[in-house]
Amino acid sequence: MKMKNCVVMFIFSCCCILSYAAGDPDSSGFYFAKAKSFQEQRRWNDAENHYLKALGFDPNSYEIRQALGKYYMELRKYSEAKSVYEKMHQLRPADTVALSQLATLSYNLKKFPEAAVYLSELSGYAPTDYTFTRLGKALVETEDYGKATTAFENAVKKNPKNAEAAYELARCFSETNNLRKAVPYYLQAIENAPAKYMWVYELGLIYFDMSDFASAIGLFEKAAEAGLPQDLAYLENLGMAQLGTTRYETGIATLEKILMKKPNDPQVMYQIGQAWYKHEKFEKAREWWEKVVDNDPQNFRAMYMVGMAYQKAGKIAKGREICDRAIFGDPSLANLRQEKISF
Repeated sequence: MKMKNCVVMFIFSCCCILSYAAGDPDSSGFYFAKAKSFQEQRRWNDAENHYLKALGFDPNSYEIRQALGKYYMELRKYSEAKSVYEKMHQLRPADTVALSQLATLSYNLKKFPEAAVYLSELSGYAPTDYTFTRLGKALVETEDYGKATTAFENAVKKNPKNAEAAYELARCFSETNNLRKAVPYYLQAIENAPAKYMWVYELGLIYFDMSDFASAIGLFEKAAEAGLPQDLAYLENLGMAQLGTTRYETGIATLEKILMKKPNDPQVMYQIGQAWYKHEKFEKAREWWEKVVDNDPQNFRAMYMVGMAYQKAGKIAKGREICDRAIFGDPSLANLRQEKISF
């Protein structure tokens, strides 16, 4: 009977101790419970004060810091949240929740070198295509294209349908002038995200830079059909690509559309003159170059080409006289007499 009474008294004592601790104003549990209650009531200042008091009693409590971090995130106090997650990371280095939050906060705060460190660490614990993609983007922001390329390659290996990773990988190759390596990843990205008409247009520019004008034209037109605005830059790129094919007269017509909005643009008029000259339409070439000179008598290169067009058309003396006048205005043009003019 005595033993039974002792057991009852022990259980009763434990219950009293637990009850006291929960309501003890000198315990972390007391303030932690209050903080969560105040947060639910949206009494933000009271909640924060009680979270901090709870940590005062138990500085290494992972649970309290996790709740405080969420509280700061809810109020968009990102700098404060970051400090909390840094301490959590110290307490549990392998915890992916804290690492993920630190990576996101660093990235959103545009602290990209720091974000890259956290994302690199996170990729060791959670090697997902999303983590590798975000790591690659952070590295691009630091202009470390070598490491960024590796990160995007890992992302694409993890998930070949990750259009963003394939696109960013293509951009990395493009930025480092590895255009041929960029092409298959552009194609992979477009296949998985066909609505991204800017990607289609960028691939067209890649083909343009590789002098594959037919492919460039097809992609420019495809992008326009998908919604790309046909602004002046678009028309100039399309027109210049068309000039590089047998559709050169279509290219000239495209460039003439630019002149409707940019009358007497010397560069556009000069390009049209070049196109006619290249295809041995010397009279038409001369007419366009004369327009350039009429608008700017100091454009001696255009003047020189007027003289060349006259010579090609059989008017040798007149052409040479105009070329000499152009060289007098710009002596560097004399080099063109020893060089074959090419476009």
